Amino acid sequence: MSLDRIGFALRTTTPAVLPVNALVPVVVALGVLRIPGVDWLYAALGLVLIARAGRFPRAGRRLVAVYTVCIGSALVATWADSSAQAFTTSYLWPVVAQALFAFGVLAGCDPARQVRRLVGGLLGGFVALWVIGVAEIATGFKLIRVLSPESSMAEMAAASRWVTMAVFTNYNDYCLALAMLAVLLFAHLLFVPKVHPFVALARWIVLGTSAALVTIMGSRGALLAGLLGAAIVAVIAMRAVRPRLVTPGRIGKAVLIVFPLALWLWTSPYVQDHSTATREAILNNSLALWAADPWTALVGYGSAANYALVTDTAFPGLLMDPHNLLLEVALNFGVAALAIAMWWWIDVLRNTITGRAQARSWADAGTLAIVIALPVMGVVSSRLLPYIYVTVLVTAASLLHPDFSQNPGSARVSRLPNH
Repeated sequence: MSLDRIGFALRTTTPAVLPVNALVPVVVALGVLRIPGVDWLYAALGLVLIARAGRFPRAGRRLVAVYTVCIGSALVATWADSSAQAFTTSYLWPVVAQALFAFGVLAGCDPARQVRRLVGGLLGGFVALWVIGVAEIATGFKLIRVLSPESSMAEMAAASRWVTMAVFTNYNDYCLALAMLAVLLFAHLLFVPKVHPFVALARWIVLGTSAALVTIMGSRGALLAGLLGAAIVAVIAMRAVRPRLVTPGRIGKAVLIVFPLALWLWTSPYVQDHSTATREAILNNSLALWAADPWTALVGYGSAANYALVTDTAFPGLLMDPHNLLLEVALNFGVAALAIAMWWWIDVLRNTITGRAQARSWADAGTLAIVIALPVMGVVSSRLLPYIYVTVLVTAASLLHPDFSQNPGSARVSRLPNH
């Protein structure tokens, strides 16, 4: 080929477009695995996605409002902190990084594809955690003895072969990840019934062992949260098959029927023990702190270090980690942030009950189920916001908002897909 022809080919060839959106599941999986420095990847990828899109959909403004209030509260609380480590220990950078990631994904091209990327990355990260946990049981080597060798959890893991925590420092946090994994796999089982026999066997093994590990390690909160998420997935799947059968009125009647059972379970010795009493004491002590300092109640504590300083002074020797997602949001970013976050969550709940937010795939169903169950799942671990789960799930749920434009081929399903 002559040089002229080569030059002409170079001038007329369309340059390859870097598939930046394809990095979304990779970054999510790295976040689930708690890779150090992953916050910088959230922010960098989010900025690139926003710059490439050059626009922002109106349907994502509810979530933008939530993050804006959280960022504003963290900024005010950090400015009010006179310590030298105010900005280095602040919640400001983590929430900004996760917000940029969420905004970038929302500004992407196809909402349905973005949901699959987010949930696919979440599932991939959870499966990797499952592999690590199973490997720890098989080999007897526990990462917790390296990550936190002097902790009580390291002693617990050393005393029992069946207690495993993977990359976490608390078995409850690991059990919550397994519970979320089980819910996503259950959604895949219902919405994608026909798969390769190897895939079918693999998902049953992972689902069964995840439930077994949560039960063996005794994380009752994770077990109940997983069962709740699975029940919501089942209702969503029934609606996908028989939309006229699962109506808002019937859902309301079912809730009224189940409510006495839930109340009995809450008051039973299975739930009401030392762990529950500790969580109630943390809530009561937090309310007392807010009553003494209304300004902090409004904007939050700004950083974990500032919160620890206040609680160590007011309640020396007492455990004061939130152990409650709603309380954690309020302590970190103030009651104003909690109010707007609940406004967003109630909108998702309402759209799911009324059928305006439709689950067209297993990823959609798993997202809606876990988001609706988040207030319950949030009482399992001591803190949930440092993990990427919440950001990924709320972003995916926002992409399922009925105001987002749908693909021409995404018509309402009348039966569960077979692929």
